Amino acid sequence: TFRPAALIIERSADFGRTWRPYRYFASNCTRTFPSIPANGLHQINDIICEQRYSDIEPSNNGEVIFKVLDPAIPVEDPYSLDIQELLRITNLRINFTKLNTLGDDLLDRRSDVLQKYYYAINELVVRGSCFCYGHASECAPVPGVNTHEIGMIHGRCVCKHNTEGLNCERCKDFHNDSPWRPAEAEDPHTCR
Repeated sequence: TFRPAALIIERSADFGRTWRPYRYFASNCTRTFPSIPANGLHQINDIICEQRYSDIEPSNNGEVIFKVLDPAIPVEDPYSLDIQELLRITNLRINFTKLNTLGDDLLDRRSDVLQKYYYAINELVVRGSCFCYGHASECAPVPGVNTHEIGMIHGRCVCKHNTEGLNCERCKDFHNDSPWRPAEAEDPHTCR
């Protein structure tokens, strides 16, 4: 049926143990999520509520579009720790919090009145890559994961710069002369 009257897109960076919101969507942000600003994005990591994807129309095939890095906000350093933290996720969750109804719930308070309304996702497109702190240019499958899934983003980095780990998060053994740091645009911070 209709797009949700309210939903939250959430992310986890620890395989679902904790969740943080990316964006709130509601037909009336100030009433549904009163503590969340609804006055537009100012910084790339602002958490805001948007109203543009929660209208009752269209009644089917409505889209909800979210980009972690909004093209309207310039990013000076794509390798900064703030940007890397914003992009680092292991799980994505869409939390549907309120149905869009035609007012039936206001006229009749019986629980079965809302049974004709439901949520359905026709298509979900998520684009990304493995998170390697700038120390890899490709991702490989993690052992035990189905590698035949079309379009699957694999989560094990093929590390460079003498780094190792699932996400190239440490220097290799005996590479202690130059300590581990995330790569930057001008300096890959190769472990030595």
